Amino acid sequence: MKTEIDAWWKSNAEDTLRVSYPLNEDSIVFDIGGCRGTFTEKIYNKYKSNIYIFEPLSKFINEIKGTFKENNKVRVFDYGVSGKTGDLDLVVSEDASYLISHRDVEDAEGRDIETVKIKSFKDAYDETGVDKIDLMKINVEGAEYEIMQNIFDNDLVSKINNFQIQFHDITDDSERLVLDIREKLSETHNLDWKFDWVWENWSLK
Repeated sequence: MKTEIDAWWKSNAEDTLRVSYPLNEDSIVFDIGGCRGTFTEKIYNKYKSNIYIFEPLSKFINEIKGTFKENNKVRVFDYGVSGKTGDLDLVVSEDASYLISHRDVEDAEGRDIETVKIKSFKDAYDETGVDKIDLMKINVEGAEYEIMQNIFDNDLVSKINNFQIQFHDITDDSERLVLDIREKLSETHNLDWKFDWVWENWSLK
């Protein structure tokens, strides 16, 4: 994994690959796992797109709302996205905060916990009222597996032109789950670039 991370930073992919898309001011972007809003800010500054940002952690929600309070093209949703809708416990760990349900319970011992709102991808998608998504960035510390399964189960994969995903190696089953998702994605999308366990992008065929 370290080799892939080193290659990522050495290639300056954070400022090239991650923000290089055929977007414009009419494009629709979903930022799932908005954190502090850094990715949204970069995409908006470059393309002036319509961005829907999803973040469950209260401290980050407040920060994001403050950053974009004068921007009516950025809509902030104060919940996380996963495979189902409900209230779940989240381990507060700054940029790496994660839902307990997606990790081993012992990982959460002694950590700050916040109960947060979560919606399935289908419910979140329906709430926005959009049809096609030009770019969807997913960085959710393990919830990506349930999100992708929810997308497949609801036949929404072809609604998304670009998937920019960060997969996380969090269980013994993670590698198999990634390979399964890639196999399913390959039916509708092309793999444009990939740095294992860092970032990868799939674009609609």
